[in-house]
Amino acid sequence: MLKSPATTKFLYLKRGWRSANSASKEEIEGLIDRLRCVAQQAAGRLHGGRTLIGEAAILARQRSEALRLITSAVSRIEQTNQKILWPPNSRPLLQER
Repeated sequence: MLKSPATTKFLYLKRGWRSANSASKEEIEGLIDRLRCVAQQAAGRLHGGRTLIGEAAILARQRSEALRLITSAVSRIEQTNQKILWPPNSRPLLQER
């Protein structure tokens, strides 16, 4: 049985459409896979950033506490120096000119 030119053209177009459709499907699947990979990388980086922010907050609190302790120690040293230089019931000597 011979096929008419219209039927032949239709079959040729149908075959081309299937081929193009298959290629498009593979391309879309590839894009989805790449997007999934990029999304996983982004999630990992966000998690890492969140961890670093938490660690930075802990270090900032520790630094604040250390500075408070240093300030307190300096204040005690200054008070001790004052007591040594000018014991209670004594006045600093004023130099006369």
